[in-house]
Amino acid sequence: MHILPPQKMNLNTFKNEKLDNLNSENIEYSNFEDEELSSIELNNLDFECCKFKNIVLPNASLEKVTFQDVTIKGNVKIYGTNITVSKNTVIEGNLSYPEDAVYKAEDGATIGNIIKTEPIQNEDDENFFATVSAKIWSFLSLIVVFAVISLLFPKVFNKINDKFEKMELGEVIEVFTKGLVAIILIPVIVVLLCCLMIGIPLGIIMILLYGIAIYLTTIFTAYLLGYKIWQKVFNKDINMLALGLIGLFILFILSLIPGVRTLVSILTTLIGLGLIVDIIKQKKE
Repeated sequence: MHILPPQKMNLNTFKNEKLDNLNSENIEYSNFEDEELSSIELNNLDFECCKFKNIVLPNASLEKVTFQDVTIKGNVKIYGTNITVSKNTVIEGNLSYPEDAVYKAEDGATIGNIIKTEPIQNEDDENFFATVSAKIWSFLSLIVVFAVISLLFPKVFNKINDKFEKMELGEVIEVFTKGLVAIILIPVIVVLLCCLMIGIPLGIIMILLYGIAIYLTTIFTAYLLGYKIWQKVFNKDINMLALGLIGLFILFILSLIPGVRTLVSILTTLIGLGLIVDIIKQKKE
């Protein structure tokens, strides 16, 4: 955003404008007063011969802000990354800007007081922090669910131990294929059931169980992963809780790596769903 020199200001009539209602990139002889606009984007705008008074733009998108030969009455609070106050500019109140912004005031600029505010947090940093926080909570939740299942239904995981004690590539492909078939076939069956009036209750029950199974896929895949690592590294008596923690921790770390997390998520879901299908099948037999 560039604010250009107010030439011949006394020879023209100023019209009142609002920053959130600009129809042009070149604004001349306009008066802006008492505005506080959150998250507004002001980019590639030229302000010529304009007056500003008590303008607050919290969380605004301002890549570059320049004040040149401008008179501003009141306070100016800027959330920008690059701020230049040129000569002959008068700010009668306070100029507030983030402490991590690039700030420059040329000789001849008059500013009441300068106040540095909290730094602008990079959007990528915010997204990464939010992702990591969500992953941590998910990781802790999965640990609790796994602990409860392993205590109440230990035989479920014993079946995985028995079948995959000597795991071969063919068995992995088989489990993966079962998961792939299940993740495609179950929604189709649910849709067909919901097309029939008498099948709607069963369809709703199936979709709920399907959602629970998808959630549990991470736990079963993690347990299998932990079991095989335990066999290779420790070669000691099995500690069911430790197996789950090892697998969950590895999947948690992999889920934080960009470019890998998507593949890991797909494999985890399909293998886990295949394991659940295997366990249900064994129980019937």
